[in-house]
Amino acid sequence: MNRFHKRLGALAIPVFLLLLGSAPRSAADRPARRLPSLSPSFASLDKDRLPAAWSIVPKTEDAKLAKVTVEPGRPPANNAILMDIPKEATLLVETKAPVKLGPGKEYLLVVEMKIEDMHTIGHWFQRPTGIRIRATGVGGGGKYLSVRGNGDTDDWVTAMLPLPAPAPGANCGISLQCHNMTGKIRFRNPMIIPVPPGVEAESCFILQDGYLSFGGTLAIYTKFDE
Repeated sequence: MNRFHKRLGALAIPVFLLLLGSAPRSAADRPARRLPSLSPSFASLDKDRLPAAWSIVPKTEDAKLAKVTVEPGRPPANNAILMDIPKEATLLVETKAPVKLGPGKEYLLVVEMKIEDMHTIGHWFQRPTGIRIRATGVGGGGKYLSVRGNGDTDDWVTAMLPLPAPAPGANCGISLQCHNMTGKIRFRNPMIIPVPPGVEAESCFILQDGYLSFGGTLAIYTKFDE
């Protein structure tokens, strides 16, 4: 995980996450109180048992070898989408319909992810590798967070991306992207929520061990890499 992160107090993290509905849950996956989201969840499934409001977009030839399934959650809003990528490929999961945002307000894109055995080849910038959590239609060419490196996350990680106030009539989309990599990646609870008045949001990753990793990039590594 990132070597540069800050630990919050024992009480601050669970209270903050409860406000977002992303608090750590028990094995029974008890539902947490959540703020209403403007974006669709993974709750509704189509005839192929995939999220009905989302598209699976293979971007490379070997992406067709990837297996995409849904792991049931309780309630269904906690469903997780699993992308099992056995051979290096680029694969996206994107909202089908635009998300309508009100002008003059700031928003926050929040999603949970869990990574197993991610391996990437190439330079993370010159040849995009790893994971990108992207919001389109805002901030010019869009805004995104990235995860790079090789290895696993310890558990579920909550990614938070502030979105600038959109122009009148602008629509937003969410794209969960795996670039030129192998591994198993899970996403759940994608949300776009208004930033409460008086709150200054920063790009960050919230780790299950009580650490906050600030900035737009999370680096993961195996013990061998240390």
